[in-house]
Amino acid sequence: MLALDEGEWAERVERLERATLNGSLTERTGLLVHIAINATVTGLSREPLRTWVRRALGRGVPREEIAAVFKLCAVIGIHSMAQAIPILDVQAGSPAGERVPPRIAAMRSSGTYNEKWNAMLSRDADWLDAFLAVGYADETRVLLGEQTFELLCIAIDATVTHLYNPGTERHVEAALACGVTPEEIFEVLKLVSIQGLQSIDTGMTVLDEEESYMSA
Repeated sequence: MLALDEGEWAERVERLERATLNGSLTERTGLLVHIAINATVTGLSREPLRTWVRRALGRGVPREEIAAVFKLCAVIGIHSMAQAIPILDVQAGSPAGERVPPRIAAMRSSGTYNEKWNAMLSRDADWLDAFLAVGYADETRVLLGEQTFELLCIAIDATVTHLYNPGTERHVEAALACGVTPEEIFEVLKLVSIQGLQSIDTGMTVLDEEESYMSA
């Protein structure tokens, strides 16, 4: 916490931050999770993001891995489609037929395709294929590693500013299936849960600035 200096309260915050990390996650994964939490558009926080990117670079996390997190965050908008297209289908009817582009066929074969995307596939297969190529590219998954990839998806979907339960459930299931432990998932969720501490950090900074302005 950069701006909080309130004695006992500051100690409580520090205790919470210490208790959040129990060593289940590697340092690299923890840093990437912090970056994802602050880079996703639902909670885009420039200064905390800058802080965690700087820490990650300082601890030797490659630029390519940090950029891969940004690419993964870039496709969060598919959840808007997943929520809204079924409503459109109810009101206007669902298009008949389904053409499956090669990328989506490959994702189905590998088990990485989400069947809840079928409503989008029926309406515009080329758009969905192009969209998935941005954030679900094979090289992104390979670069981050399967387990880290799933943990980051959990963090993005479970953030307090997003709370997309269908995605959280899907990626928790996938994470467990690829060998992630419940303790690792729980630590990611703890990191997500303290995102609200940014209200103190930002709020106290504004309070200090305004008090200085008023007393000038």
